[in-house]
Formats: sequence, structure tokens, C-alpha cells
Amino acid sequence: MKSLYYLLFLGCFQGFSQTLENYLQLALENNPLLQSESYQVEDAKEAINSAGSLANTRIGIVPFLSPVQTRVGNQSLKISIGQNIPWFGVLKKEKQIQASYLKSQNYRYHLMQQDIIYEVSLKYYGLCYLLERESILKQSQYLLEQIKKIALEKIKTNQYTMVYILKIQVKQKVIENQIEIIKNEIVAEKESFALKLGVQDIPIKISKDDLKILEKNPQQKEDLKSHLKLKIITAQEESLSFLEELEQKKRMPQFYVGIDYTFVDERSQNIAENGRDVIMPMIQLSVPIFSKRHRSKVKQLQWQQKSLQRRSQEWENNLKDAYQKVWKTLENLKNTIATLEDNIKQTQQINSLLLSNYTGGQSYFQELLDNQQWQLDFQLKKSQAEKNYAETMAKIKYLNAE
Repeated sequence: MKSLYYLLFLGCFQGFSQTLENYLQLALENNPLLQSESYQVEDAKEAINSAGSLANTRIGIVPFLSPVQTRVGNQSLKISIGQNIPWFGVLKKEKQIQASYLKSQNYRYHLMQQDIIYEVSLKYYGLCYLLERESILKQSQYLLEQIKKIALEKIKTNQYTMVYILKIQVKQKVIENQIEIIKNEIVAEKESFALKLGVQDIPIKISKDDLKILEKNPQQKEDLKSHLKLKIITAQEESLSFLEELEQKKRMPQFYVGIDYTFVDERSQNIAENGRDVIMPMIQLSVPIFSKRHRSKVKQLQWQQKSLQRRSQEWENNLKDAYQKVWKTLENLKNTIATLEDNIKQTQQINSLLLSNYTGGQSYFQELLDNQQWQLDFQLKKSQAEKNYAETMAKIKYLNAE
């Protein structure tokens, strides 16, 4: 059945364009650690059913190997049944503790989901960046080929020498080498990306245009206390608080309620109450008068709660610091991308003017090569900035995880 599902999924991938959301869904469905965490959640759910239950009922059968003789007959067999009953509210607290643990496990599961989403997003944007770089280098290669054609025409009219052609060929070889390196990196990164998805037999199709997400404006949060990391600590604090209350209640007496039923054989004499069985109800109290265990345990739990409170404060400070940094980074990247876009437009205009004059007979060969390299540098820097912007957006989404 599972193989059929993947076959259908593969067909959908081949028939439609893939998006990052498709890949994220696939990664969440196949990640083994996330599946393991989901089993932990199910285990915690089942544990609630057993939490808050009474201890095992004790049943005892005591045969008298040497019957004890009484006035009304010999005692031959005794059956005992008893039940320990904790102090009022103990069972309820045990259930609340397990419910807090389940809450914590759920938060851990969702946090792991966000970790996977963040990691897969970074991998995806890394592939987008490589494809964008490859496209930019091919465009530059095309521009060099145009300049080379014009130079060859000028050689025919003895305006240029082969030196000009050799300079162009050197640049072309450098770019060809860079393209080949990027192609190899793309193959390796696609294999790595497929491993992140947990499925190796699907075609990985990435759109380099997914880097261009400047139009998306993330919402800035004022309060980070709802982040999953802090929710986990809050659930742990709640669990410790219930544990403390439970230990307080365990310092109170425990009850034991039972009954003994003794079978008595009839005597041969005709006497009053001949062979009457004996019924003995029993109530016991278990009081920790001399035990310091519960008092000490309460102190330990209080120290643990204080430790969690400090840890929660530290994590919240770290989240605030990271949040402020990513927002500043986002603003800087917006400005950088806008500046680079203007620079690219200007170099393209310069290139058009130089190419027009170059064709008309004026010698702008070196200026063309320099401008071409300038334009290439700006385009590659813009691609890198767009990648950084996309990764920063993914980081903001991770910091907004609730």
C-alpha cells in the first residue's frame, strides 16, 4: 500500500510543478525521528489511561496445613482480600501529571516538525541559489560570445589582433569551469535533498524563482512566550508543580481496607454456632511518621522548578535576541537587493551603449569586458542576497513557531 502511495505521489510530481510546500509535506511524512516522536506521543496518551488507577487488589488464600481447633470447629482455610486506598486527591494528581507530560510531548513533536521544515527550507533555497548562479553565468557566457563575434569581424578588417580573442576565451573558460562546478554541486545537493525528504526515487525539480520572495511581509511578533520551546518548559513546570502537590498529599496517611473470611468445619458435637465461619473486616493506616522522603522530595521539586524558570528566562532572552537580529538582517538585505538591482540596470545600460559604440567602430573592447565582469559580480551578489533573504524568512517562520 505504501509503495502504491509513493507511486501516485511520484505521478503527481511529474504531472505538476513542485513547490516547497510539497517537499515539506513529504519530509514530514517520511522523517524517521518525527515518526519516533509521534510514537512517544501515542505512548503518553495511553499512559493517561493507566494514571490515577488504584493499586492492585491483594487476594490471599491461606490453607491451614495443621487445622487450628476452635470452640465451634477446626479452621481449614482463610481467604483475604484487601485494597490500598491513597489519600484524597492523589489519584487525580497522578492523572494531571501524566496529562502535563502528554502536553510536553506534543510540544516536542511540533517543535521537531518546525526543525524539519526549517532544515528542508534551507536545503531547498540552497538549490534555488545554485540554479540561479548557473543561469547568471550562462547569460554572461552569451554576452561574451556576442563580444567575441564582433571582435572576429574586426580582425578580418585588421582593426583587432588575436589578443582580443584570446582574452575573451580566457574569460569563457573561467565561466565554463564555474558552470561545470555548479552542475556537480547541484547533483550532489539534489541527492542530499532527497535524503532529507526520505524518498530517493522522485525527480527533484526546483524553481530558481522561489528565491524572489521580497513581496512577502512576515508579521513581527511582540511576545515570544508562545514559542514551542517555552511552551515545553511551561508544561514541565506544570508537571513539577503537580508532582510537588502529589508529594504533599503522600505525606498524609494511606488506607488499607480488607476482609478475612475463615472457613470453619463443623464439629461432631451438637453445640451452638457449630461450624460458623469467621468474618474479620480490617482497616489499616500507613502513616509516614518517621520518613523524611516526601519532605525531601518536595524540596527537590521546588529547586527543579526554580531551575526551569531560570532556563525559561534564558531561552526567552535568546529568542528575543535572535528575533531582533533576523529583523535587522532582513531590512539590510532588502536595501542590499534594491541597491544591487539598480546597479545591474545601470551596468546593462552601460553595456548597451558600449556595445553600440563598439559595433560602430570605436574601440571599447576593454571597457566592455570590465563592464561585463562588473555586471556579473552584481548579479551573483544579488543572487546571494536573495538566498540570504529567503533563509532569513525561514528563520523568522521558525521563531514564530507556536
